[in-house]
Amino acid sequence: MVNNETDIDNYLPKIIDIINDNYPNGIIEKSFTFGQLTLTIEIAELKNIISFLKDDPRCNFHCFVDLCGVDFPDRPLRFEVVYHLLSLINNTRIRLKVNVADNSPVPSIMDIFPAANWFEREAFDLYG
Repeated sequence: MVNNETDIDNYLPKIIDIINDNYPNGIIEKSFTFGQLTLTIEIAELKNIISFLKDDPRCNFHCFVDLCGVDFPDRPLRFEVVYHLLSLINNTRIRLKVNVADNSPVPSIMDIFPAANWFEREAFDLYG
């Protein structure tokens, strides 16, 4: 359990190692901003990594916070889908991003987090 900022600073890099151990090609990019870990991940590993973060006792990201889309018209992979998860046990958030080309499907995570339903539908309505 994470109890203070020092613990968070040690815990978040461990999350990267844990994911890399289980999905060695899953993480494309990583960064820390305002004490929050952001990972850009392979879309093919999206459901696996989100499910893993929820179910693995070392992670405990049981709470889906939200999902949103970002449009970068000048990039080849034009869209970015952003997921925010929260570990209440560790009082820690994680941001996951996947880059998507225009007209490419994004797998639903509703079977992992049913609360994603509304957010996925809203993103689809805005971006197609």
